[in-house]
Amino acid sequence: MSSGLIDTITGVSPALENSPAVLPPDGTARNHWAVVLGGGDGTRLQSLTLKIVGDRRPKQFCSFFGGETLLAQTRARLESLFHFDRELFVVTRSHETYYREELRNVDESRIIPQPLNRGTGVAVAVALVHILQRDPDAVVVLIPCDHYYSDDEAFGHAIRSVISSAEQYPDAIVLLGAEARYAEIEVRVDRDRLAISDTPVPLFRVNRFGKSHPCSKPKSSCDGAASGIRS
Repeated sequence: MSSGLIDTITGVSPALENSPAVLPPDGTARNHWAVVLGGGDGTRLQSLTLKIVGDRRPKQFCSFFGGETLLAQTRARLESLFHFDRELFVVTRSHETYYREELRNVDESRIIPQPLNRGTGVAVAVALVHILQRDPDAVVVLIPCDHYYSDDEAFGHAIRSVISSAEQYPDAIVLLGAEARYAEIEVRVDRDRLAISDTPVPLFRVNRFGKSHPCSKPKSSCDGAASGIRS
């Protein structure tokens, strides 16, 4: 890919021209943006990717279940949810060997290559700056591309629910997580027991995040206000 890519050192590229875009079937609003986070190094699963593809590529560029890579699967899920020109991809320059082919049909102005992987926070900040310069009223969904989902319809329903909640509470950050099946040992989420809204997906107010602690009580006693995030 050429040097025209957005760079976190030189700044963001000029905004795309206001060319007409084809509306997805559900009539997604133009101010809905997706930021695909694809810059992780995948160190925890490198031994597995080495066995599957013969090298230590990050897991988002690997096919674990045959067919498409996790990144390609993520892109396919987004087709009916966002305009193609409202999708940004944050990657790491050292992974260009892998993402060059994956993103061959993506306009260079929508690819943000970080010089180095500095973690999720930096990737999110750079993407948000780029979007806000072009669309101050944007509703942004941050989507990791190294997760596998067996039910694409449920995924789409959940994302639309997140967008709806974000529009209903514009000053809030909406976190989407899978229901915990067991106590999370790293993260604890303290939330209200009563949902703010029950439709289309229950929405709870989060009071704080913290380190989880072992629960010696029965499982039912650990549920409710304290929930683990599994995804």
